[in-house]
Amino acid sequence: MSKTSFVHQLQTSNKPIFFLLRPILKITSAIYGLITHGRNVAYRYNILKSKSLITPVISVGNIIAGGTGKTPTVIWLIQNFPLDFPKAILLSRGYGGDEQQIFAKTLPDVPHFTGSKRFDAAQRALKEYGENIVFVLDDGFQHQQLQRDLDIVLIDATCPFGYKHMLPRGFLREYLSNLKRADAFIITRSDMVTAQQLENIQRKLKYIAGEKPQAISQHVPAYFVEHSSKRICDKNSFVGKRALLFCGIGNPQSFYYLVENLGIEVVELKIFDDHYQYNAEDIADICSAAREVDMIITTSKDAVKIREHDLEGPLWILEITIDVIKGKEQLMKLVEDKIKERQDTQG
Repeated sequence: MSKTSFVHQLQTSNKPIFFLLRPILKITSAIYGLITHGRNVAYRYNILKSKSLITPVISVGNIIAGGTGKTPTVIWLIQNFPLDFPKAILLSRGYGGDEQQIFAKTLPDVPHFTGSKRFDAAQRALKEYGENIVFVLDDGFQHQQLQRDLDIVLIDATCPFGYKHMLPRGFLREYLSNLKRADAFIITRSDMVTAQQLENIQRKLKYIAGEKPQAISQHVPAYFVEHSSKRICDKNSFVGKRALLFCGIGNPQSFYYLVENLGIEVVELKIFDDHYQYNAEDIADICSAAREVDMIITTSKDAVKIREHDLEGPLWILEITIDVIKGKEQLMKLVEDKIKERQDTQG
């Protein structure tokens, strides 16, 4: 069982093991919450110091562990920067390496600097590219070591508030009250919940954080790519086919949802931990399970960790993009205003 599946089952399962674990993990979560709260307070009162850069910094992050769609959203954001914007530079911790390969493939002209100390990585970028740049900080909401001009926080509509428990009892990285630090929100996977659920999420965000821009987005299947040959097929090419899915992402059920909505019969979904590194035993298990299906499908994040000829048959990658269906203009205006405000201050 993956860690993600474990936390999901922990909330509702009636199995005795989960019943016993809930109070134990609640204590652990309380300790984790106190530690993160103490760290936030230290930054708030300058006990811990944040470092400032001479160029603008836009952060895209979240408040829960797991997949809210940060990677495709970062890609969407940079691709929607105006042509007269400073050069975009990506900053990330570089955890796992899979996102690095995806960024390199989809944003080949955008330099990507990584390191646990994002300030140091930014200094390397400034030395190489000069000051006419804007940094996009990937997964940066909790990284308060580096000051930012704009904090965009993603809220996954299918699990918006991490079951209201801190890790490991739920998915929260910090208390929900800290959403007040955000400047804007993007609610992702909005099409996977009802209109009433979406409205409730928006209302709660307004209650916690006040009048902040709230954009609404969807994960959209773009096309299929065959891993070995790189052959591209239309997203509707496999209607009626029987498929085995496997993935190691933060929200595997959303992947299932997207594939099933393309008219493909999902026979089995194999779930691995987020950022999972596949070994020979995993590959053999996937091949064995796939003997009774027409095709194997995975995500681009997982495919970069699978050698092209590891599987016995073709491996299809479902490429996914972000479509911001509401609030795009307001969000991008906020981004532009923050960049120009910083440029005017520096100029």
